[in-house]
Amino acid sequence: MKRIVLLITAAFMVMALLPLLSAHGEPSADRIIEESSSSAASAAVSEPSDPSPDAQSDEENCFTVWDTGSQQTVRLKDDEFMVGALAYEMPPTYEKEALKAQCIACYTHFCRLRNQQKEHPDETLQGADFAADLSAGQYYLSPSLLQEKWGEKYEDYLSLMKQVVSECQFTVLSDENGQLPDVCYHAISPGRTENAEDIFGFPCPCQSGVPSPWDRTAPGFQTVVKVPEKELFDRLHEEDPETDKFSPDQLIGDSQTTSAGTVLTIRLGTKDYSGTTLREWFGLRSAAFTLSYADGMFIFTVSGYGHGVGMSQYGANAMAAEGIDAAGILSHYYPGISLKTSSITAH
Repeated sequence: MKRIVLLITAAFMVMALLPLLSAHGEPSADRIIEESSSSAASAAVSEPSDPSPDAQSDEENCFTVWDTGSQQTVRLKDDEFMVGALAYEMPPTYEKEALKAQCIACYTHFCRLRNQQKEHPDETLQGADFAADLSAGQYYLSPSLLQEKWGEKYEDYLSLMKQVVSECQFTVLSDENGQLPDVCYHAISPGRTENAEDIFGFPCPCQSGVPSPWDRTAPGFQTVVKVPEKELFDRLHEEDPETDKFSPDQLIGDSQTTSAGTVLTIRLGTKDYSGTTLREWFGLRSAAFTLSYADGMFIFTVSGYGHGVGMSQYGANAMAAEGIDAAGILSHYYPGISLKTSSITAH
């Protein structure tokens, strides 16, 4: 155990030599990694360790994770966790300011969970801030998983991610009341982001819908899923036997959608179904779709990728490519927010 602590301490000292720049002045549903032009020297990369129980000092800010795979509590320093969390959410080939925006939004999310557990502990978490299956790469990609994912690009990509995390260190989003908002993000919007209340049922002023026209140029912005007639009828029959009384061309009724195009409800036969339900049943990239029938197939024409609330990661990347910095990206997708340094104290 002492040897592990010494190794981690040495790694932290090397990381501390990286420039700590301010971030003042985020795709989760689509993690295709492209070739990078990064040429960071491997000597600048300090190797982090894979998570292990109780491997971190109590004197440092840490995220405590209940690992559902190992059924153990794992502690990871904030900056070490954020490298793996950022890599989980956004490809390293995205623009640096987009990565910084994602890092800040992601850090805000997990800091909020940590605060909630301090104020209202959930006994099922065994004293942890949140739960994740770390071995499966849920929410956080360990160094070994990153090596497998990035291959020969590992050192370059790791150096970049560490630099982004360093430049954003302890920066979080703050709402008009000075609290950490419950921020969301997604891969590609339908061309406009959604109001949180429409999708999740709770009001969140900093996550009201805003235009995101960049997404319309995203690869895979529009996808088509064809479902055989029998497959759809069999699935609907499980919910409503009356479905069988309808012919395929009579089945599709009226739908209710948000201003961005997400289907709230659609009438199929005699019953209304949520867009989210149909998305789950038929593997759609989002619930923003239109439905038609032709030649024995029900055809879903889908726009975007993800739930559509909060920051569009593709939109953030396009904004960064236009020269907009992380603060500008975040203020666009989260109206009314400000940036501040987290006051989280050590565990």
